[in-house]
Amino acid sequence: MKNVYIKLLILTMMLLCNTIAEAYTITGQIVDKESGTPLRKAVIIARNDSSKVLAGLNSDQNGQFTTANIDCQNVVLEISRENYKTTYFAVSNETAGVIDIGKILLERKIIELQEVEVNAQSVIQKPDRYLIFPSAKEVARSASSLSLLNELKMKMPGLHVNEMLESVTIENRTPVFQINGKEVSFSRILTINNDNVLRIEYHDIPTMRYADRGVPGIINFVMKPRQDGGSVTASVNSALTTGNINANVGGTYYYKKSEWSLNYNNNWRRYDDQRISSTEQFIGRDMPIQRTETGLPSEMGYLTNRISLGYTYMHDANTMLSATIDGVFMNNAFRNAHSDNTQIYADETYKYKRHYNTDDDVAMPSLDIYFRKQIDKKSKIEIDAFASMSDGDYDRNVNHIYENDADNYYLSSMTQNSSWRTGLEGVYSRTYSKFTTTYGFRYYHNYAENDYAENGNLPTLDKLSTDYLYVYGGIVGRFDKLGYSAGVGGVYSHTKEFSMKKDAFRPKVNVTLNYQFPKNWSLNYLFIYDPSLPSLSQQSETVQTVDDISLRMGNMGLKPSTWFRNRIYLRYTYKKFTGTFWASHSRTTDPIFNRYTYIADASSPYYNKFMSQTANGSHDDRINLQLNVGFQELFNHLSIYGVIGWDRYDFTGFGNIDCDKRVYASAEASLYFGNWTLSGFFEIAPQYSLNGNVIRRAERWNMIQVQYRHKGWFFRCGIANPFTKRGALYGSKTLSDVHPAEDVNFIKDNANMVTFGVVYRVNFGKGFKKASRSIRNSGIDTGVNSDY
Repeated sequence: MKNVYIKLLILTMMLLCNTIAEAYTITGQIVDKESGTPLRKAVIIARNDSSKVLAGLNSDQNGQFTTANIDCQNVVLEISRENYKTTYFAVSNETAGVIDIGKILLERKIIELQEVEVNAQSVIQKPDRYLIFPSAKEVARSASSLSLLNELKMKMPGLHVNEMLESVTIENRTPVFQINGKEVSFSRILTINNDNVLRIEYHDIPTMRYADRGVPGIINFVMKPRQDGGSVTASVNSALTTGNINANVGGTYYYKKSEWSLNYNNNWRRYDDQRISSTEQFIGRDMPIQRTETGLPSEMGYLTNRISLGYTYMHDANTMLSATIDGVFMNNAFRNAHSDNTQIYADETYKYKRHYNTDDDVAMPSLDIYFRKQIDKKSKIEIDAFASMSDGDYDRNVNHIYENDADNYYLSSMTQNSSWRTGLEGVYSRTYSKFTTTYGFRYYHNYAENDYAENGNLPTLDKLSTDYLYVYGGIVGRFDKLGYSAGVGGVYSHTKEFSMKKDAFRPKVNVTLNYQFPKNWSLNYLFIYDPSLPSLSQQSETVQTVDDISLRMGNMGLKPSTWFRNRIYLRYTYKKFTGTFWASHSRTTDPIFNRYTYIADASSPYYNKFMSQTANGSHDDRINLQLNVGFQELFNHLSIYGVIGWDRYDFTGFGNIDCDKRVYASAEASLYFGNWTLSGFFEIAPQYSLNGNVIRRAERWNMIQVQYRHKGWFFRCGIANPFTKRGALYGSKTLSDVHPAEDVNFIKDNANMVTFGVVYRVNFGKGFKKASRSIRNSGIDTGVNSDY
């Protein structure tokens, strides 16, 4: 393994080559905003993304300026003059020549006010990303980073934001989050001070760096340049009618070459009326078994605490070292979950009460050490060393109490988990005149140890480990109006469970093309070839009891599944209107799902029961059509946004084919008057997703909210899930020839739920901006399957 890794790294470095980039100049005019008078001796400073000064000059007597040659694609101009507010202007360019940004208006200082941002274009479409520049109004009225994303999402195809659930997804999957190109946890994003956001870089495609992690894209918050000083953001959102709290507080302090950051996040839920109802069949005995479950008011809740401490040292503008310590502490519990159940088998009907309890306690600390070096103007290297641990107890109790004197059933199971992961990642990137190349690798070793015990019996010990290596290379560039990105990579894994071993190797390919038409039209094409390796829990062959008639186990012989996707979308923007229509087809070959079989062998200790084992199906397909339409700041007071789409799902397992067609739609609007904002979101029909042989309906949330802004304070009051008795609603449907099932889950506590929130953000001292960081590793595979 080590020799292979060294050879691949040496080969990657040998492929690198050098060239000289074309340069360009930036010209413009500085004028007074009110009078239009040219301003002499305004100071113009041009910086790159690493805060390095590329040019510095003053405007002449006519307010004109022209920089020296600049060979950096992304530049931030800082424009200042005595008695005027400092303005930041972003320029993004890839070709030689002169960039004329026209007039830049400076506003006089009256009293202490917020900075004014001027941007020539609110959205710039690059070959692999969108550069989105929020206006001063959008920043001012957005209380948090999530509300800012929600404000701008019509400019980001595929993005979905739910502030109440603190959820951000791209096409129903969680993206990578970054600050200044440095990957950070989602909890860190929640404590961003919007006043410091310069632009947002939105990738709606997975870059090769993250392609092996199954992420759909990247959201990168690029912050304004800063010097000595700090920033604090605090928020709390609570339901007044039930147990529901989201709280976040974060602080960052910059002094000379150092940066310290501390962030804390808390999510707490306590509900007394959750109900789960289901129907299921077990087919394989002489007659089918049919079960119906009617949910009764039950308790559920969870508490998650996250704390992160980070330190960054900037030796110079091109060299950075940082370390981050994270800790996540979780408790998830279903207590006193009750239901009325009916079982029909062989013309006999059994009625029983089902009592269900789970209690999971998990602690997950992690350490990340990162180094970045800008070798020259065009190339850089990044190295990231990471380690994480998990220690958890997973308890579960199931009790069936029959009415007609049948034998009652009781199961008590407990899993004690201890697992860890450690690894190393390296990236080399170089920018040329027309394109940028990136080469990298990621290696980690993951170990998981689980003790399973049932009904007080001696525990069963399970030990699993994985060695994982990912090597890749990619290119991003533009040819005239055609932008392109392409990458290839390879994933190798070696998994062990005691004496059993499994090796797998799969290639990966990503291609995207983006063509700019005249008059605000653009066309985008995406192709993905993306294999997914099975998790440790899917490969563990330890048998676990589900209930009185069913068991489950993994499968060391699983093959990786492979996802093919073709997507094309047409985008049109005109003034305040944005519209996107896309069509896509995806197919997963060898999809991993839970295959039920009846055990008819009388000599088996599991005779007459049903075994759920992970297996590979033949393939599944999804056809998706979607239209997004939005108008922003109509009449300077109203923004509206709507989504409508259609999905067709097909799954082929062992000879059975099922088809499911779904329409989904949602609409939202925001009304602005001074410091007041009234907003509403309504999900007309929820979107479904296919995972293996299970079609899931996402949790449905509707919201009406009013917000008032006063200086750095934001006060919010709203109603979640109004005009409904069932509250948050979600469910699933299992496609199977042996165990077809369907369930519906709703939480009545979330119906007509009144919420109140407060956000406070403040900057102090001067500003500071550190060098960019673009890789961060965390996460661990515990090998625990707690999804019953």
